[in-house]
Amino acid sequence: MKLSLVAEESDVYLIRSEGQITQYEFRNGYEPISELLGPEIYSKRVLLSLAGSHYIDSSGISWLIQAHNRFKTRNGRLVIYDLQPFVKNVMDSMSMPQVLYLASDEKSARELAKG
Repeated sequence: MKLSLVAEESDVYLIRSEGQITQYEFRNGYEPISELLGPEIYSKRVLLSLAGSHYIDSSGISWLIQAHNRFKTRNGRLVIYDLQPFVKNVMDSMSMPQVLYLASDEKSARELAKG
């Protein structure tokens, strides 16, 4: 998986994921969001597009939950959107819509980020 910054606005950062989100990405405590945007990002609003990621495993889900919690404890917000069909199916089957902020598209993600 690779994360890239798509846009940085005054109060929102848009990032995009490319590739599989699997256990191989998170060895040795690697945290891709803070690696890309710095540890202070957790107090901001971040919209994460998964449009470029067609696969996620349980380690990827765990990472998203941990990232969500980091944002929540620092008064930021992580909204995940543009889920590919397989990823959406995995998220739905694991009841992630009750845990994470998930949106269907960028417009909905922006609304959810306002909180």
